[in-house]
Amino acid sequence: MNAVFSVLERIASQPQARLRLGEALLRSGDPGLDRASRRRAAELVDRALHDLGEPQRYGTLFDIQAQGRAILRQPVEAEAGLEARRAGLGLVPLALETCVRSDSESDMPWSLFFGFL
Repeated sequence: MNAVFSVLERIASQPQARLRLGEALLRSGDPGLDRASRRRAAELVDRALHDLGEPQRYGTLFDIQAQGRAILRQPVEAEAGLEARRAGLGLVPLALETCVRSDSESDMPWSLFFGFL
């Protein structure tokens, strides 16, 4: 799966293509998509939507403010269904992710960390 994500992440200049491929990957039901891979695919979709000027779908993108390192989420589409979309992919609840990110001083690879929670 790492090779697939490497290719998808390299087409940075083509957010529409990344969006379509990321969504197709999530819909595929491929047994090779473990929890961490589903997380990476959700991040790929959210980054593509952000690059297109659209709200993210899965709530994987965060902003870090310099003052106190407060974490602010990027806008999310259909906020009412966000937790259900996250749960459907095996993502941790948004409140937990926000809390962990807020309390951390590191620049750890969050997709790896939250892929195993």
